[in-house]
Amino acid sequence: MWIEEFVSQLKRSTVAKLRIEQALALKEAHLPKSMFKYYRINSHSLTNLRDDTVWICSPEAYNDPYDCLFRITEADVVTAAKRGLVKDFVRIFKLERFLPPDVIKSARASDDPLQRLVEAIPAGQVFPPDSDPVRMAQFASVRLPKLVGDTINFIHQIRCATKVCSFTERSDSIVMWSHYADYHKGFCIEYDISKLPPQHLLRRGVFPAVYSASLFDLTRWSEKLVSVGRQRFNPALVLLAMTHKYKDWKYEREWRLVLTEPLLSDDRALPVPTPTRLLLGSRITQENKTELTGICTAKGIEVWQMERAPDAFELKSFRVA
Repeated sequence: MWIEEFVSQLKRSTVAKLRIEQALALKEAHLPKSMFKYYRINSHSLTNLRDDTVWICSPEAYNDPYDCLFRITEADVVTAAKRGLVKDFVRIFKLERFLPPDVIKSARASDDPLQRLVEAIPAGQVFPPDSDPVRMAQFASVRLPKLVGDTINFIHQIRCATKVCSFTERSDSIVMWSHYADYHKGFCIEYDISKLPPQHLLRRGVFPAVYSASLFDLTRWSEKLVSVGRQRFNPALVLLAMTHKYKDWKYEREWRLVLTEPLLSDDRALPVPTPTRLLLGSRITQENKTELTGICTAKGIEVWQMERAPDAFELKSFRVA
């Protein structure tokens, strides 16, 4: 499946060898011609329709508390931070004078490399008071967990700063009409993505939801963030975390616009192209149908009506304006 290759490209991306453009090209080749968004009828949805906007918000506002959630094993990140200090630790205290290379290598691979280096120092070895590796290792064992904790808190803030807007490939989902369009009394709008230029935000900035049975693991990403070897750091993994979703939502066939912003900001309306079509729910009231049709006629938007098939669990549509 192409989404698996898309995920693989992003997972293998690093600062030294970016694969983001390859992933985007793969996504572009499988981008649906149209994307849809369901609405219940209220002042906010009518404003979005009139103004050609969509509402982008933090995942915290979503109905799924696991949306865009990820996990980080803090102990592993602390160990990675300590391993990242080994080279400088050996150089500063000139430990290569009395520690063989294989001992240093073994210490680096351990869960507590600085402590292992200190334990390997020959008995009776004296260091100046202001250059004592034992004291430095003790300081690091206290200080590093706090620094890592602060870093992980910062990473979680990225989720809060991210703005998301969800779309779907489907306009005929009985379940989504029920959940998101007020039990079929709302409406659904269609955006023709194929007519947008490749660099348009609503085309380049949308990504397929990646459905999974487990939370996305950002532990290895976090380890690179706090250790040396930044050229191996992967800048694309936060995006993958923001697109992962629990597998039970797979029926939605979701595409989501993801905006990772540098600072916390308010949820807000975002300008988008004028919709191609508006589909009325099968149980919409005549009053709401009249109002929506009036708005769409003035904006040149086609209006279609959904209706229930009499002999199957199926929704059909026909044009009314």
